[in-house]
Amino acid sequence: MKSTTQSLTINQAVSNEANRVIASLYLKHFPCEPTIVESVLESLFEIAQVEKLAVASQLNIRLIAIRNNIRVHKIQEVA
Repeated sequence: MKSTTQSLTINQAVSNEANRVIASLYLKHFPCEPTIVESVLESLFEIAQVEKLAVASQLNIRLIAIRNNIRVHKIQEVA
């Protein structure tokens, strides 16, 4: 079996998944419950902390905002 190069870093993959979950909060016809989004972001945050990813701090900020009923924007790419 031929090995392939990874197209996404772990940081990018976590950011992408977080953005998908955040976007689900604002779906027009069937928005996701904030508690569900919070739960998923908590899991992604734990992964980011264990792996020492740059996106961890942004995930923490989004979690705090959701808990305080503040509109959350997508996560920006971290260099």
